Amino acid sequence: MSLKALKKISSVMLAIMLILQCTPTFIQNVSFGETVDFAIINVNVRSSVDTAYIYPGSSRVNLKIEAAYQNSTPAQNVVGWLNTTTGVSFSAQSGACSPAKLLNGSIAENVTLNTHVTFEYLLDINSSLEPGDYELTLNITYVKEESITFEVYPINITVSP
Repeated sequence: MSLKALKKISSVMLAIMLILQCTPTFIQNVSFGETVDFAIINVNVRSSVDTAYIYPGSSRVNLKIEAAYQNSTPAQNVVGWLNTTTGVSFSAQSGACSPAKLLNGSIAENVTLNTHVTFEYLLDINSSLEPGDYELTLNITYVKEESITFEVYPINITVSP
């Protein structure tokens, strides 16, 4: 066996080992229904003119997601990462990452049992997007007991005709 072939096999084995190390954590958090720490309480979608209806071509749509923390062990550095779908993008001066905020609007430094937090985003709806229901994905990432943890939730929005 040549040295080049040996290097290639070693590289592939190393990559497989790294993937297998990360897979159990991902599977545990997403697939096997591990007890979740957050519960989605409310999803509020408001147009830039403060109506509950959004349409193709709407800009600066306010998406506010309220979640309640349900664990007695405090969480720190809580952020919400929103993944959009084709035709839904982030408005100027907005992005996919939102720090958790308390209901009074301040950033939640330490989230404890029964604390309600919100994640806020500004979205643009493409004018060519067909009216209908669309699923976005919210990934809540946080530190609990010195470990980075995440939970993934579907977030549904309706684009009106």
